[in-house]
Formats: sequence, C-alpha cells, structure tokens
Amino acid sequence: MQLFCLFIMEKLNKGGTTEARPFVLYWMRGLFVFHKGSFVKIVVFKRNYLRLIGAEVRDSCGSSGTGETPQAFTPRRLTARPAESEHLEGKSTTTHYLVNSNKVCESSLHKMAENSKEKGAGIMKKIAFIGAGSMAEAIISGLVTQQVIEPENIFVTNKSNDDRFVYLKDQYGVTATRSLQLLVKDADLVVLAVKPKDILETMQSIKEYIREEMLFISVVAGVHTTSLEGIANKRFSIVRAMPNTSAAVGKSATALAANCHTKDSQLQTAITLFETVGTVAVVEETQLDAVTGLSGSGPAYIYYLVEALEKSAEKIGLDSETAKQLILQTLMGAADMLQKSPKTPAVLRKEVTSPGGTTEAGLKALQAHQVEDAFIACVQEATEQSKRMGNQISKELAKYVVSQ
Repeated sequence: MQLFCLFIMEKLNKGGTTEARPFVLYWMRGLFVFHKGSFVKIVVFKRNYLRLIGAEVRDSCGSSGTGETPQAFTPRRLTARPAESEHLEGKSTTTHYLVNSNKVCESSLHKMAENSKEKGAGIMKKIAFIGAGSMAEAIISGLVTQQVIEPENIFVTNKSNDDRFVYLKDQYGVTATRSLQLLVKDADLVVLAVKPKDILETMQSIKEYIREEMLFISVVAGVHTTSLEGIANKRFSIVRAMPNTSAAVGKSATALAANCHTKDSQLQTAITLFETVGTVAVVEETQLDAVTGLSGSGPAYIYYLVEALEKSAEKIGLDSETAKQLILQTLMGAADMLQKSPKTPAVLRKEVTSPGGTTEAGLKALQAHQVEDAFIACVQEATEQSKRMGNQISKELAKYVVSQ
C-alpha cells in the first residue's frame, strides 16, 4: 500500500508540475496527522518541513488576478544550508525555496529569504479577525500557542454568533467585540475570514477605518485583491491566502499572493502568521486557482483515497481498526520517504516493484482503471472550477467597485 501512495503522489504531481512536490507532500503529512485517531502516535507540531517562500517584483498594479496566463509553479532551491527556526518542540531544519517568475528580482528574493530566517520579523502588535470560523480559529490557535502575539491583542468579530465569541475568548483569551471601530482601530493586520457572499458588506462596513499602513490578509476564496481595493476605493496592502483544512492540526500547505502595494516586511508578516499553521509558499495571484485545485482541495482527495482503501480492507477480511492503523501509518511513511529522499516518486515506486510480484499486480489494476488520468482530471477540473467561481464573484462585485 505504501507503493500505492507513491503512485498517487506521482499522479498528483502530473496534475500540476513535478516541481510542486514539496507543496503536495506537506498537505499529505497534515492529512495523516488529522486522521491518526488513537492508533498512530504522532507529534503534531514537530515541523521538519520544506518551507516554500518567494517574492515577485511588484513594480506594477496591473495584475488583477484575471485575464492573465498563469505561470508554472516552479520552486527552485536557493541554498542547501539549513536555517534554524524555533518551533513548539525545539529547533527544526527548514529548507528554503523560491518561486520562479519572469518578474522576479534576484536580490529581492535573496533578501526575503534571509529576512525569513528571523522569526521576529514582522512582529504584530494588534490583529483583527473579521470572521470567527474554523480557519480563523486555527490561525488564532497557532499565533497564541507559538506566542507570536499576546492573546488580548487579537480582536475578533463575527456577524451574530455570540456562543462562538464566548468560546474563542475562553479558549484563547482573545478580545471579542461587535464594534468595528474598536476592532480595526490601530490594527497592524486585518484578517478577512468571511464567506465570499459576505465580503461586500464587510468591506463597505470597514472602509472608513482602512489606513494606508494596514495589511489585509484575505482567506476569502475567489475574491481578487483588485476587487477589495475597488470596493473600499482605497489603495492598501493585501495578501491573499489559500490555506487548507490541515491548518486545524498545524499542517496546512498555504500559498500567499501579494498585491503591488504590499511591502516586503508586510509579506514577511503574512509568512510569519501562516507558518504558525504549516508551511508557506509565495506565488503570483494568477496561480492561486492552481493552488486551490492542488492543495486547497487536496485534503478531500486523500480522504477519498483512504475511504477506498478502507473499503478494500473490508473486502479482503481486515477489521476496520486494524485497517485504519495500517493505512494511516503507510500513508505517513510514504510521505516521509518522499520528503526525505531526493528520488522522484516514479523512482521510489520502481525500486519496490518486483517483476511478477504483488505490487506490480496491484499497479496494473490501477493502470487498467486509468487512475492516473482520473487524478490529473481531478486537479485540473478543480482548478477550472476555482477560475469559474472567481470570475463570477468578480463580475458580481464589479458594479460596486469604484474606479481609482
């Protein structure tokens, strides 16, 4: 079954590019922790991970997130020298990657990579969360647990759920308020964590409080940075984020895309924030649909795979508890092999596939059912749906956008 995991990794890579491998690996590991139950003992927060970071020269405000041809997601190694970063259980090795772009400035990228080694870079004095759902809670938990900011300096609001207010205040010590002025006043960072249908009302209600020096981070799917600027009729720093649900266990694979007004120090603040819930990749805004199709929706693909393996275990006579333990440990082992080995998934697969053996027989069955094509189609269709949804949201918001 471990070989089957290598096969799946190989096919997911083909859905995007093979260079996306570290990004795929991290959300896979997050899923296995999330599904561990009581059978597999995992240290959740010991993060020996591949951190993907990067920057682009934002010398123009012409990128709207639509109408441009996305460039391939192609991280490349910057340095083999590990950087030490403090985490919950001590120091862990971090390998830096940069995202290639035609607009990349080499010196800027190196500077960003060096700055990212400073955990204290981009320290926040006050953070305001608009929206108090599961993703907001995951980020709040990471910030508080890793002591990035004092809990009382995290302000939270939502539309009407008072029970949620009480829970977040009791659980994390944050400040809950319905006053938008109190929420946003003097905030260094505002996190937009509302549903897409609520973003118009949200931006209109806070636009009078937006200051030029503020950083906005949006986890609202499909809403482009230019739409947010247009609704507020102001130019300000915005970083769009695409995390995934593995943030709940500190194992998200998050991609960030900054608009042209965002300073390097502000981008580093966003990186620091999302590193509390996993790894971070910096991409161009036009690449976020691809990220959504690959890692944003990725947890569901693996859950689907586990469902299928559990059903197969039942058919071959294994009890559910034993099957779950074996499946999850196999998945985690395969992910660690992929992460630690310089070999490609295809090479690792071939090394353990003996001619005429059981593994070869199983893989032939996968090939006969065109599993590779299915995975590629899955990622591509999810990416296209992300584009369709984003374009629809942009059209709906366009009537409220004020030309600047």
